[in-house]
Amino acid sequence: MPSGEHESAVATFAAFPDVTAALLDRRFGIGLPAHDGAQRGPTVFQKLVPTSYHADKTLVFTNVGRRVYAVVIEVQRRWVADKWVKWKVYATSLEQELDVGVILAVFCPDPEVAARYRGLCGTEKFSVRLWPCVLSPDDLPLVVDPAHAKANLALATLALVCHGADDVETLEPAFTAVYEAMHDIDLDLAREICDMLIAGLSKTARARWEEHMTVVDSEYRSELFREIEARGRTEGKAEGLAEAKADAVLIVLSRRGVPVPDAAAAKIRACADLDLLDAWLGRALTATSAEDVIA
Repeated sequence: MPSGEHESAVATFAAFPDVTAALLDRRFGIGLPAHDGAQRGPTVFQKLVPTSYHADKTLVFTNVGRRVYAVVIEVQRRWVADKWVKWKVYATSLEQELDVGVILAVFCPDPEVAARYRGLCGTEKFSVRLWPCVLSPDDLPLVVDPAHAKANLALATLALVCHGADDVETLEPAFTAVYEAMHDIDLDLAREICDMLIAGLSKTARARWEEHMTVVDSEYRSELFREIEARGRTEGKAEGLAEAKADAVLIVLSRRGVPVPDAAAAKIRACADLDLLDAWLGRALTATSAEDVIA
């Protein structure tokens, strides 16, 4: 798992705190206290000597505004012996700082690495023992049923990121399930999920996911873009349709990493000519600058 995918896995766990908490509670039988909120916690723990330890991410769960417990999230790609000691520092430092119980959740993309760390649990003979909740892709099976994905989209997304390096054919049913589920949610949330998957999947898997988001014709339009357009037609508002097409142009340029100056973005958003917007949408597929699109 390259560093970018590592960061995405951490961010995805943190993005769905309720799913993360429920997964840990169910998988390890912890019996977590009730909570009604969660927020990001500190990830840098300083000691009196000039040494700082950096965790990947922490979550602080609250109930009626009061902290009830916290979770340290770590993604461990390979075996590192001294990590065991550092994890103790993370857990005890956060417990002392927040005055709540702390759970250490470690996700290992490699099941063999996960098994090796699990083998250390409870084997120490000294007072300070560590019982991390070690997860691997086996603990997060892919969600391949569209109905299940619609009911648990956060879990389905998290599972896809955690299996991001798997064979593309294995991921295909999960892509289909998540893609169908995304049609029933807010468009902004759908885009956030797309960004998580694009960042967290392997290069080959990412390309296949983008194919799911693209209609195979002469234009670069995802089904989500078409849905916006259909909404505009249903409302009978030409301006709504124009706005949807303008959004599609800007999204395509953004996905391709083409910079869009404020002046160009304003011109695209101000355009009310549907045919011209269609032409711009076609150019956005290959253009190397926003100026090439609107020239």
